[in-house]
Amino acid sequence: MDVSIIMINYNTCQLTLNAIESVQKETAGIEYELFLIDNNSTDSSKEEFKKRYQNEKKIHLLFNEENLGTSKAFNRAAKSATGKYVLWINSDILLEENFIKKLFDFMEENPSCGVCGGNLVDFNHNPTDSCFFEEMNLKSIKKEFSISHLLYLKTLGRKKGI
Repeated sequence: MDVSIIMINYNTCQLTLNAIESVQKETAGIEYELFLIDNNSTDSSKEEFKKRYQNEKKIHLLFNEENLGTSKAFNRAAKSATGKYVLWINSDILLEENFIKKLFDFMEENPSCGVCGGNLVDFNHNPTDSCFFEEMNLKSIKKEFSISHLLYLKTLGRKKGI
């Protein structure tokens, strides 16, 4: 398995369906599995995901009995991931241009790299940010860019022993 994709849903059924469709449509040339974790949504997510994906071999459905939050939900799926690399994508993303294969190829060509990511663009293909730094204060910036946090990020992209 080349890449284990992890996606967490919480009451974003249609966004998540769109994201999964883009993964299926825009991923070729690699072996992947997708872990879809529902964090105890109260919308129609659980029923819809079962109806559409319970027989899909590449998609593993995990349903939490409570909202575990993002990190715990991610870790639950990561324990079962068999890919050489783990890719965490949000449920509101739409992939283009074989994005996952490009990330995979980059990691393979750059073995000293521990983490990589792609560019974010809006619906008009203009570059966009994933967060708003003007809302961050000095304390949050220190936390976000601390050495321990950066070391954690370095280990997140690679499975142990690789």
